[in-house]
Amino acid sequence: MSVDPLYWLPYDKDEDAYQAVDYFANIAAPALRPVYEIFNITSVYTSLFLECITESESFYHAGIARLCVTADLLRSSERKPTLSVLLHQAKAITHLRHEIEKATQPTNMMLATILFLIAIDIAIGQQSSADMHRINLARLVRARGGLDALGHDGFEKATFMQFDNIYSLERGPSTLVPPRRYRPKYPPFPLSPQFLKIISAFPGGFQSLARHRLLPLEMIELLSRIAATVRRCFGSTAYVPFSATANPFHSERRKYDSFSDACPWLLAPEDNVHPLLKPLTLALVLWCCNAYSAIRASTVVYAGVLRALTMRLLRAPVILEPPANPRTHLAGAADQEDCMLWVWLVTLDSWKPQGAKMLHPIGKGLFARFKARFPHAIANTDILDRVLRRFFWTDDLRARVKTLWNETSTPPKSQHL
Repeated sequence: MSVDPLYWLPYDKDEDAYQAVDYFANIAAPALRPVYEIFNITSVYTSLFLECITESESFYHAGIARLCVTADLLRSSERKPTLSVLLHQAKAITHLRHEIEKATQPTNMMLATILFLIAIDIAIGQQSSADMHRINLARLVRARGGLDALGHDGFEKATFMQFDNIYSLERGPSTLVPPRRYRPKYPPFPLSPQFLKIISAFPGGFQSLARHRLLPLEMIELLSRIAATVRRCFGSTAYVPFSATANPFHSERRKYDSFSDACPWLLAPEDNVHPLLKPLTLALVLWCCNAYSAIRASTVVYAGVLRALTMRLLRAPVILEPPANPRTHLAGAADQEDCMLWVWLVTLDSWKPQGAKMLHPIGKGLFARFKARFPHAIANTDILDRVLRRFFWTDDLRARVKTLWNETSTPPKSQHL
């Protein structure tokens, strides 16, 4: 006698529902666990999602469509949305309209459905529809009394903030979270023995940036957690969590609700932030995903961060302009340039789809830009390897970076035979 594993779902189920729940539980959630733990952010990839899809048929269909399109992108980043994805998307919209007609005010599940419809639109390239849904979502959240008025002990607020962070990085100012003034706090000078002890655990490149006081204290905290993770996972082929007994699907509030809480410079005006800080932060998100997951899940977080960082790198000038503040920006110029090279390498590596030998077409365009931006580094793979080892790295990353030269007919020379 067989038991339906989705017996608890009160709706008609098709094959997509089974595949979507399997993808969520066995691929997406485990792939993002390192990021949430290391950044100390409340995870929204928990059993809460599975609980919520039983509360609203519109959210059920939106959730299935979003997970299916994510799984499709994992198999092929150039695939068009399947008919089943579009069908569940259409059902979600139909049920949502009926729910709105019956309700006196928007419910949490209605808002969550709209949030997932935005994620679907962005994943399948319907940008104008996504922008329209973002405006409507912000209006309805205000009608509910703001993010703090949402339920589930703050988990819904965390969910909305995290997704909005990703969209804001890609699409411009937030529609949900009011802008906050960013006042960076740097280590006091002279550097204390305790501070020097903390950064002594960092790779050499990050140590140098910290000694030049170019990294705010929140970034020092983040790098310290990553360094601790590297030590904890040394010799292991899989991620070793902070707590061996913690249930990854248990909904647990952490220090921060969102990426903009953990890294307040992410959504701050550009002139308030050191030019290295935003791209470095986004690259660290990608590194944490790739270093400790065998499968590159095309989640909202991973795909959104990758797109946002890629757009930022493509917009950056090939020839660097003189610094506006020499006292601040010339300190450790070589270290900053090495760090940017590391950021580019992590980003390029992230554009190699699961199991692929070649870069995604967007990655190929970025690679051409990379060669123009770092002419001194592309001539010798030893330079690239040296830079990788100055920051966070894995043997797999070093090997994959060397395969980037499959994109060109003139591979660089190496001093090693």
